[in-house]
Amino acid sequence: MPHVPNLLERLYILRANRAPGAIYDLLGGGTVKSVALAAEFGVFDALAEGPATAGALAGRLDADEDSLAMLCRFLARAGYLTRDGDTYALSDLSDRWMVGDPGLVDWFTFWDSVVYPFWDANAATVLRTGEPDQSVYEWLDDHPDRWPTAQRGFEAVAKLALDPTLDNVDVTGRSHLVDLGGGHGRYSIGACQANPDLEATVVDSPVALDVARENAAAAGLSDRLHTIGGDLLADDIGSGYDLGFAFNVVHGFTPDENRRLFERAADAMDPGGTLVVMDQFEGAGPIATARAMNDFIGFTYRVLLGGRVYRFEQVEAWLRDAGFADVERIDLRRAPGVTLVTGTLPG
Repeated sequence: MPHVPNLLERLYILRANRAPGAIYDLLGGGTVKSVALAAEFGVFDALAEGPATAGALAGRLDADEDSLAMLCRFLARAGYLTRDGDTYALSDLSDRWMVGDPGLVDWFTFWDSVVYPFWDANAATVLRTGEPDQSVYEWLDDHPDRWPTAQRGFEAVAKLALDPTLDNVDVTGRSHLVDLGGGHGRYSIGACQANPDLEATVVDSPVALDVARENAAAAGLSDRLHTIGGDLLADDIGSGYDLGFAFNVVHGFTPDENRRLFERAADAMDPGGTLVVMDQFEGAGPIATARAMNDFIGFTYRVLLGGRVYRFEQVEAWLRDAGFADVERIDLRRAPGVTLVTGTLPG
């Protein structure tokens, strides 16, 4: 986390405004870059094996000792490492969130290597015209070496949100799931592991589905996880489903496109089928940090995709217009700022 000011600093700098509080935002931006750099060199993974000096780390990681020591000192100030003399170790924060599976290292790297470079090239255009010259997915096609970084970033978030999602979505008694825009397949795999009688079909672009098939094979689910490559709004998505996921999809579509998506989902599902939508929503979140993050994410979606975060009431209306009833909202407490919306077809 970025440097946390103590009580005196908060009173003097933030409340009394006697010094520029914006310095904390600069520290926050610097922390993202520093964490991504440390992750690239394997600092967190190396320290997961045990504490070490900067000299020992430098020898293992092919880094300059003095430069690495400077980086580690800052990461200790920022709360990602602890320091005892010249020896560094993972902090509780990093031990919980930056190593192992799930972890946020890949999410930080995704922002550093994909989101921010795309932002630098397109944000001014978006502010002038309302949309980027190309979507981040088109940009990734022009920079194929960065696709793996993007996929790992998407998966990192999915792994963190999977358990809270399945705690609130009952997949028992279901037989066939359609995962619209499911990409890496992590949510479908989790649902199939929770219900041994469930089969899943992931519908997404062919580029993303290679990862879904690899993940399914690694989980021993190749016979139960199927894929359909194509356009969610135009191509065949199959039929006969009794459960549907549309996770982190609606923010990239226009209102008319989302209406079309939900209509297509309703046509593909059997009576009694349930569609589950996951996304961030305008003004949602139990704490101020979550609400601020959603506002930031909303503008980021505009830069990356020409998209936005929508109000819950808009998503509810699209679901009802497509024929779904009993629309319910679930704010995930273990993933603040993330909301599930469920709707069920009559029958």
